[in-house]
Parts: sequence; structure tokens; C-alpha cells
Amino acid sequence: MKISLTVLATLIILAFSGCSRNDAINNVDSANPLKDEWILDAFESIGHPAIFLHPSDTIQAVFGDSASLTGRSRGRCGNYYIGAYEMGASSNLQIHSIISSEAGCSTSAYWKFIHALESVTRFEISGRLYLYYDGSSKRMWLRRGGSS
Repeated sequence: MKISLTVLATLIILAFSGCSRNDAINNVDSANPLKDEWILDAFESIGHPAIFLHPSDTIQAVFGDSASLTGRSRGRCGNYYIGAYEMGASSNLQIHSIISSEAGCSTSAYWKFIHALESVTRFEISGRLYLYYDGSSKRMWLRRGGSS
């Protein structure tokens, strides 16, 4: 009986030795680093100070498994959108086929965000997600969000 318990303990240790604590905590998909929920924080024209969203203006982007993009806005706007994305070499990114609900949202950055998504050319993840658009002269800052 001692031998089988030793074998069992060894198998359990070997099974868990390949797991990294950071992988479990961050839940990052190395094949698709975008795959997560992101919350828009700011817009920036490169070389100028960033313009941060009003705290009550929450705009979400969820990059899914099958190149699907979904999201919504809350607070100052109540729109939902869906679209698709394609990642290429060297962090190239194209977002297309965006369909949105139609609330006006004049006090929200929602429509600015939707129009910027349509011209995204690349991304960078450095603690946060940067989406470069408008010929890479501008970028949006997004942070990882929790499920809502």
C-alpha cells in the first residue's frame, strides 16, 4: 500500500509542476493576447496629453476566441455593439463589421470609440492595451476589466 501512495503522490506532484501560478492568476492566452474584457480609459494623440473618459462613462470591449468583438457602454450611454477582428504579424490588427445599437449618447465617448475602432491598425500590450488608430497617430488606452 505504501508504494501505491508514493506513486500517487509523485503523479500528483508531476501533474501540477507544469502549472505556473502567474498563468493561473493572469489567465492570459498566449495564442491570443487580446482575448479578454477591456475597459476604455483614455484617448491620446501621440505627443499630446491623454484625454480620460468621465468616470460615469464606461465603455467595454470583449475580444473573444473566434475573432469576435462585443461590447457595451454604461453610465452616459446604453449601447451595445458587435464586430470582428483579425490579428496579423507584428501586432497588426483590423477591426471590421461593427454593428451598434443606435442611441445618440451625446455626452459619452461611445461614438468616438466606435469610429476609432474602425481605423485600428495595430495593438500593443504593456500593462494595458493600446489600440493605435488614425494612421497610428492616435491610440486608445484600455485596462483589463472584470466580468460584468
